[in-house]
Amino acid sequence: MTQLEKTIYNQWLIVSRAVDSKPFKVRENFDKFEDNKSYPAVVKLANFFKRHPSLDIKTFFEAPYFVYDDKLFPLEFYSSMRAIKAYTRYHDDFLLSNPDEKVSLDFVKGSLVFINDFCKSVGIPIGQYPNYTENNLPVFFKHLGERKISMYILFAFDETACKIKEYKDSLYVQAKCYALQRSNYIRTKLYASTKLKTNIENIKKFVKTKRN
Repeated sequence: MTQLEKTIYNQWLIVSRAVDSKPFKVRENFDKFEDNKSYPAVVKLANFFKRHPSLDIKTFFEAPYFVYDDKLFPLEFYSSMRAIKAYTRYHDDFLLSNPDEKVSLDFVKGSLVFINDFCKSVGIPIGQYPNYTENNLPVFFKHLGERKISMYILFAFDETACKIKEYKDSLYVQAKCYALQRSNYIRTKLYASTKLKTNIENIKKFVKTKRN
């Protein structure tokens, strides 16, 4: 088995147990796993994730539990269109509509870590993130379109508002950045939140000290 296949199986195992607060133990011995009935599904998912490297494996497995009423999702389910739709709905609806949920707060926190790591990799201070471009487009649009970052994290940067206004009609933004089409709704949800609003205000203060 490849390392990706092992990661897929263990991540599914962790999520399927953790959502019910059940104890779990990752699988370390994969000897003869090719004979396991779950192996064909693992192989199919490995090929899927190779074709779509921007997808987060953990989030992909978590998503159905937040958008469907089903209580259990076997590995085979994740090769279906319902699984793909769940991932989209999870990002474009649930996380945006429930800003104070733990998973939403965690995604914003993870977004900050992602942005910080990206800025380090390209040699810029995090405060300059909204101004960094690739292919004549601020890179945060790409990260938003690939669901690497939360729409909410953009409220921590003063410059993003004018950048969004400037580039909102570009083909990439129109096609990939669905959250921007709901910016007024998302802003309202942010201001009405308690935990997330405080977090964004704190991140904003931090970002302002890292502009040079």
